[in-house]
Amino acid sequence: MADFFTEPIHVDIDGIDYVDYDGGKTGMNECFCKVCDAWFDTRLVEFINVEENAYGEDSFTFKCHVCGSMETSLVRYIPGREN
Repeated sequence: MADFFTEPIHVDIDGIDYVDYDGGKTGMNECFCKVCDAWFDTRLVEFINVEENAYGEDSFTFKCHVCGSMETSLVRYIPGREN
């Protein structure tokens, strides 16, 4: 697992707050919290369940580590930068 910065890096992507916890060194999977209006690294939230939806996409259910709400989100992969 990556060494995390003590403070996350916030970057705006398409009007959504993207939170990067390792400076982009490694790729990561992210899930979206509607309450926080932000994408978070799936390693930081509390995993509840994952199910395939009608379109064959994985629906990831989790408890947000910031606001505590129960959310269901598609997961997106953010590739790491080249070393």
